[in-house]
Amino acid sequence: MNKQNRGGAIAAPKKIISIILAAVMLLLVAGVIGYFVSEPSIGGTVTELPPVMDGDGNGLDGGKVYELPKAMVFTKSATAQNSASVTLQATVLPDNAANKTVDWSVTFKNPSAAWAKNKVATDYISVTPSGDGSTRATVTCLENFGEQILITVTSRDNAEAKATCTVDYARKLLGYKFGFINEGISSDRNEWFMPTQYSEDKEVLEQSVKVSLYRLSNFDGGMFNEYSEAYTKTYLDENTAGYFEIRPTDGLKNALDAKIGSGFSAERLRVITSDENINCLFDAQFWNSVHQNNATIRNNIREALLSYNGTAYEIVLMTRPEQAGGKVLAVFNVKFDTTLLSEERSVDSVTLGDSTLEF
Repeated sequence: MNKQNRGGAIAAPKKIISIILAAVMLLLVAGVIGYFVSEPSIGGTVTELPPVMDGDGNGLDGGKVYELPKAMVFTKSATAQNSASVTLQATVLPDNAANKTVDWSVTFKNPSAAWAKNKVATDYISVTPSGDGSTRATVTCLENFGEQILITVTSRDNAEAKATCTVDYARKLLGYKFGFINEGISSDRNEWFMPTQYSEDKEVLEQSVKVSLYRLSNFDGGMFNEYSEAYTKTYLDENTAGYFEIRPTDGLKNALDAKIGSGFSAERLRVITSDENINCLFDAQFWNSVHQNNATIRNNIREALLSYNGTAYEIVLMTRPEQAGGKVLAVFNVKFDTTLLSEERSVDSVTLGDSTLEF
């Protein structure tokens, strides 16, 4: 990240009174560097940013007192676990100034911005001075916000002597989602979700998907990285999902092999990847590539699927393909809803009537 320029002293017309901005360079073990390089694990855990940082990305410990930085970034709010607060100290110069009392104020940097309209900055950032006129105050992020906020410290003795800290809220990766609609088979939207520790939503790791050997579908969907909606600052994140595979399970393979013959699944079933143009999934066209319009095989597939209750496919979300060093971020289970299959059956034969036609 680029270093932020330090603010300088503001000279008063008659008295030399100023408030100095300074960013404290404390590199914490849980700092931003770790955010870029650490590896996620299956289960949706991504490396956390420090709850609050200065403008250079250095974590600010809530138990310490820091000189007022030119910029701060919050990643946690009071509504989240491990909410972020930091104690700041404004410095009034000269040291022998007769009146060092100050006032703290909180405003939106651009109150006319679309996100800030009809909102009050103090609903998102609170500043609590240690006492009336104190140069020390505790700053707390109350809610996520989507427009930069300014904390201004103004000398009571000289209104032109002031210092401003710009406060940002970091965008966070909330989770990994996969969803689709198979129009033609069903209007239902199947959706899976793996939350990170930043999300309060529950995980959805398994869904039942309607399958048909005769209906054609129009696949509409794919993979999504879900982010927080309100933010003012974005960091690069290596933990985003950029590739997926839809893999048949060993259980499904064994069920088909038992019904049709050993080796059938190895020859016919395959892995589907996000590099392909997916226009159908678990519909007549999808299964036609397996049974190749063989009615006997199609009926055997139908019977095998009707009797199989386990996980049929796994949707595996990764940063990139495993052969390219990708990491697995989430694994979602696909079960088959066989409601339509129970009503479908291939033609067994065409019979002739007993009557004889004479011309």
